[in-house]
Amino acid sequence: MTVSIEINWTEEIAKKFKSLSENDLKLATEKWLKESAILLEWEAKKLAPVDNWLLRKSIKSKVYPTYAIVYTNLFYAPFVHEWTKPHIILPKFKKALHWIDKKTREDRFAIEVHHPWYKWNPFFTNAVQQNENKILNRFYEIIKQYTND
Repeated sequence: MTVSIEINWTEEIAKKFKSLSENDLKLATEKWLKESAILLEWEAKKLAPVDNWLLRKSIKSKVYPTYAIVYTNLFYAPFVHEWTKPHIILPKFKKALHWIDKKTREDRFAIEVHHPWYKWNPFFTNAVQQNENKILNRFYEIIKQYTND
């Protein structure tokens, strides 16, 4: 899943952007990407399901020279983020499924589980949508800082 933010250039911003030196452009881009990634990582953790601390803990961000990613490597994260149909869960490597009941903290075992469905929680998408203006405004502020406005 990929979510991106589009920057609409005004003439004023385009002129300022063109006036930056190559080094200033690199520094401004890195600063903006780092701040944006940290903000989105924090917001995605905040919006991820409360009862699933492991999912929240697994959300990370990584910044590259020209882009940043906010991600989780948990195999079940897409099922939480997106809606799923009712399905049967079967054991892959053992004879039975095992989990710990959240309420009673007791061990539970089953040969199969009829899972009704997952209610979707698009926490990554919501984090981007709720913070898009903040991210864009910060981009414009950083450009102004580097052009001495």
